Amino acid sequence: MNIHQHHNKARYLAEKQQRSEFLLNDINEHFSSGLPNWWCKEKIQHAAPTVFSRYLNYFTEAVMLDWPKAHCIWFLAHAAEIGQMHFRLSANADELVPITLAGRDLAITPYETSGYDSPGLWLDVCNMNIILGGQQDALNELCIHQSVIAEPQASEQIDAYDAMYNVYRSYMMDDLTPAQQLHALQTALAFSERGKVAAMHFIEAEYAIQFMHLPRVSLIASCWGRQSDTVSHVAAKAVEAHYDYFADFAPEPGEPKGTDSIELYDNKAMVMRDIIALLALHFQRTGESPDFDSPYIPSWLIKGEFPSREAVLFDNPPEFTLQALGL
Repeated sequence: MNIHQHHNKARYLAEKQQRSEFLLNDINEHFSSGLPNWWCKEKIQHAAPTVFSRYLNYFTEAVMLDWPKAHCIWFLAHAAEIGQMHFRLSANADELVPITLAGRDLAITPYETSGYDSPGLWLDVCNMNIILGGQQDALNELCIHQSVIAEPQASEQIDAYDAMYNVYRSYMMDDLTPAQQLHALQTALAFSERGKVAAMHFIEAEYAIQFMHLPRVSLIASCWGRQSDTVSHVAAKAVEAHYDYFADFAPEPGEPKGTDSIELYDNKAMVMRDIIALLALHFQRTGESPDFDSPYIPSWLIKGEFPSREAVLFDNPPEFTLQALGL
């Protein structure tokens, strides 16, 4: 794999006019008729995860099509906020909860939930807030939401996924002592032993841990200064492993693999937001960024080289027209 040559970017740009027209139609239809329908006390709690996913997809498509940064960040800002509001509602059943989206305010009493949301959804929401920048309060609120991430207990067998997400949360909060950092990493890295995850779960879980989660944990270890390999080297390896997962291990039995894998069309495969977020948070803390650029992890997202949330939402919001896109 060449991490400097995106598997889908050229095709997207070759079809930029048609894809942009289709996306604009969907966006304008959604915001002209959909927003008033779901931003209300009766529907928002149920709708929030779906709305978050919609904004996340728009963000991915806009980045892939090289839309102006203001348009990309407009989607990012909405995704970050509606995701945060979803978890605020999930964590406060039967209490009057204030929520907001781009200046639109509501106060509702959420209905009781199971108290559990997908860790993958939680991580996506955290990633959007990290990439947006300046969202530490939002990140703290999300990381305190304990129903998403099981806290490993010394007296119990630790699940592989819990161990990985515990490292992510620890890195985002940046509240561990050096000894706690080392313990969290050692707990997660113990699952690098071949066959260990498969024995606990199934072989597909082993692939996900080996090719998606452990490379990210290794990247966090590098950001913490816990290994000799540079952040740039580990980031490049993480990008390669991320691609390999969607190309060779995510496809269902009988589906094409390699460059023909349909899983490579997943928006997480096209814009590697998990890795971008880890590198963005490292850059925000240290000013260090990878010494290479890749369309999978655009440097402008890592370095925050885009208009602010306030600019795109309030001061100078973008217009969603072909003319505004330069088409």
